Amino acid sequence: MPSAHEDEFDAFFRQEISLLLRHLVVQGFGLQAAKDAAQEAMIELHEQWSSVRNPAAWVRIAARRRALRRREQEVRHDAVALAAATHLDIDLRTPEEEVARKQEHQDALGLVGTLPPVQRQIMAWTWDGDKPTEIALRLGIPADTVRSNLRHARNRLKQLWAESREEESNDG
Repeated sequence: MPSAHEDEFDAFFRQEISLLLRHLVVQGFGLQAAKDAAQEAMIELHEQWSSVRNPAAWVRIAARRRALRRREQEVRHDAVALAAATHLDIDLRTPEEEVARKQEHQDALGLVGTLPPVQRQIMAWTWDGDKPTEIALRLGIPADTVRSNLRHARNRLKQLWAESREEESNDG
């Protein structure tokens, strides 16, 4: 029978693995690199489970470090990789509405890929629900720098989103 330690880690793993993959893909890592880094980080976390105070933050930092070590060239943002790494809840929309919603989500994530690496990283932490002060502590940069990068990223994404919607309306 599994111990409480094993049950606790298993529940954490099931809850966090998709979020961790999305976190890495949003930062510009390919799906396979994200999967490898996430798996390695989860294994290491399992070995240290009882001593880690904030496992969600710990595993994200550890996985990013592993992915950075493995990266050999710039990552191309592939819509299929983004879709596979994105955790989406199924709702009661029609299949057509669901496809459109997923496409918009993929489009938005694709736009994030055009941001500078630091802004992508901050957006990934933000999407995970972290506040600028928490992100600053995790990344070792001032909170004002996080806020500034977040503001610039959001403004750029708004601009890119508006441009992409305008192009679609002109094409259709």
